Amino acid sequence: MKAFKVLKVGKLVALFCIAATLFLGCKKNKSDTSPEQPNEEEVGIIQGRIVFPSSVSIDPNSLAVLSPIESSQVSNGEFSVKGYPNTFNTTMVTYPDGGVALMGYNAPGEKESVVSVQSTALALAMINPVALSLSTEGKSQLVRDFLNSPKLADLQHVITNNLHAQRDLFDTTNEDLQIKLGELFESAAFKTTDNTPVGSPITFNNSGRIFTFYNGENIFSTAVGIYKDGQRIWNSTLKGEPVFPTSILEFKEGKGSSLSGASLYSISYTLPDVGDYYFQIRTGLPLTNHGSLEYQEASKQNAINLTLTMLNMFLPFVKKGYTALECIQELTIMMYTYIQNVDISSNTSSIAYTFYTAVADLDETCLGGNFNNKYFRLLGKAFGYFDRVSALIGGSMNLGFYARQWSIAPAKFNTHYKVNAIDVENVDSSGEETLQIGTSYQGGIIFYIFNGFEAGYVDGEVHGRIVAPTDQGSAKWGCIGTLVGGTHSERGYGAANTEAIVAGCSQVGIAARLCADLELGGYSDWYLPSDDELYDLIVASGLNALFTVDGTKLSGLYWSSTEDTDTLAVIGLTDITSWINTNKDNTLNVRAIRTF
Repeated sequence: MKAFKVLKVGKLVALFCIAATLFLGCKKNKSDTSPEQPNEEEVGIIQGRIVFPSSVSIDPNSLAVLSPIESSQVSNGEFSVKGYPNTFNTTMVTYPDGGVALMGYNAPGEKESVVSVQSTALALAMINPVALSLSTEGKSQLVRDFLNSPKLADLQHVITNNLHAQRDLFDTTNEDLQIKLGELFESAAFKTTDNTPVGSPITFNNSGRIFTFYNGENIFSTAVGIYKDGQRIWNSTLKGEPVFPTSILEFKEGKGSSLSGASLYSISYTLPDVGDYYFQIRTGLPLTNHGSLEYQEASKQNAINLTLTMLNMFLPFVKKGYTALECIQELTIMMYTYIQNVDISSNTSSIAYTFYTAVADLDETCLGGNFNNKYFRLLGKAFGYFDRVSALIGGSMNLGFYARQWSIAPAKFNTHYKVNAIDVENVDSSGEETLQIGTSYQGGIIFYIFNGFEAGYVDGEVHGRIVAPTDQGSAKWGCIGTLVGGTHSERGYGAANTEAIVAGCSQVGIAARLCADLELGGYSDWYLPSDDELYDLIVASGLNALFTVDGTKLSGLYWSSTEDTDTLAVIGLTDITSWINTNKDNTLNVRAIRTF
C-alpha cells in the first residue's frame, strides 16, 4: 500500500504557497504562524489503569500509553496522559518494542479509563471508518450493540491469546483476530448496499429568472457553473454541511443530520437576459473527471473538507484556526492528488492508512505541538489492518460517511434553460457532459467555441478548437531564407498553413512538423495555430482557470503558423498577450491544436 511522500514543514514553504493557492490561498499574517490553541475544556487529562486477565503475566510498568497528543509511561499499573476526555477517545498501550498490546476506549466525560481486553475489543470495533462517522448518539448506541453481541466474547478470547504471546495487535498475519473482529462487525449489521445515483446531487428551483441552489444535508461540496454562448458567466461552490448519521441504517442510506440545526446552505443567481443557459453541476467525485472547471473546483474543496474531517476525528481542535497552516495545506494537496485515482466507494481504509501515516511524518511543531507522531503512525497501521478485515466481510466497515454519501450521490448533472421575453423553459436535463471552454475532450482541452458567424458552426451542435494538454517541446519555425508562402493570419487557416509549411520546408524537427506528426488521444489531425488562433489560445489560457491545471498553462513565446517574410514569422508572447515577428531560426515553444 503506497503512502504519501511527506515533506517536513518549514522546508520548501514557497513551493507550498504556490501549490496551496489552488486550495486555501497562502496568506502571510500572524494567524498563519501563531495558530489558535485548543480550548482548555477540550484538552484534559485522561487517567486510568491497566487490567490484564489473571492468566497474563506482563509487567504493566514496561508499557506506555499513547493518546493523539502525547505518550506517557505506565507506573504501578496506572497512567495519566493528555487527551480529549470530552469526546469519544481511544488510547493505545504499547510494548517496549512499539507493538500495540491493548487499547482503551472511553465515552465523553468518563472519569476513569480502564484499559482491558474488553476496552480493546471495543476500540478495535469503534475506530473503523463507519463508527467514526456516527454522531455521539449513534456511537453510544453502537457501543451498546457491541457490548450485547455474543461475538464480543469471541473477540476478547483471541485478544487474550494475543497477550499471552505478546503479539502486536495489528499483526496482519493474525487471521484469527481478523476473522473474529469481522464477525463482530457483521453482528452489528455493518454491511452496506449499492445505490444507483440518479438526478442532481443538489436541489434548486426558480422563480422566473431567479435560481436558488441548496446543498441539502450533504457532507460533501458541489460546484455549479452557468454557461451562455460557450462562456461561463457565473459559478459557485456549495460547501458541505457537518452532518452525521445517527445509526448504521442512516449510514447505509447516505443520510445525516446537522448537529447545529442550522438552515440549509443556499445561494441564488438571476439569469441576466434572454437566451440559452446551460447549468453544469459536479461533485468532484474521484474517477469521474471529465475536465470541467466545476469538477476541479468541487474536487479541491472536498479535498480540504476530507482532510479536516479526518484530522478532527482525533484532533478536534484543528478546526479552530489551523486551515491556513502549511502543514494543513500540505496534507490537503496530498489528499487531492491521492484520491484522484482511488475508488473512494471501497477504499476509505486505504485512504485513512495513507493519510494518518502522512500525519505521523509531519514535523512535531506543525500543529502547535499538540499531536503525537507515534500515535498517528500506529493509527495508520490500524487502518492498514482494517483493510484486511474489511476484505473478509465484503467491505462492510471500510467506508466512512463522507465517502459513502459522496460516492452514492450523482457525480454530475447538466440542465438547459431557455429564457425568452415571457418565461423560462427547462429544455433538457441529463448527466451528460456539456461541451464548453475548459472541457477535456478528444485528446485535449476545448479553448474556443465557434459562433454562428464562423465556418464550422452547426446549429444545435457544439464545435470549436482543442489544445493539446502540454507543449510539444520547442523548435525552430524553419527554412530561414526561404519563403514558403500560402499562409494566412485568420482563424480557420491553421491546418492549411501547417500543410503548406510541411510541404514547402523539408527541414526536420520544425514547429509545424511536430504538430503534424503528433498523435494524441487517438487523434492525428493536430496543427500549428495561425496568428489569430494562437491569439484565442493565449487569451483562453490567461483568463480560464482550467489552464493552470495539469501543466496546460501557456508560458513564454509560442510559434504561430503564419509566415511574414522569408526570414520572419509571427509569434505570441503569453505574458503580455502581444504579437511580433521574429527570426524563423529562433527556438521557441510549440503547442498543437485541432478542430472538432
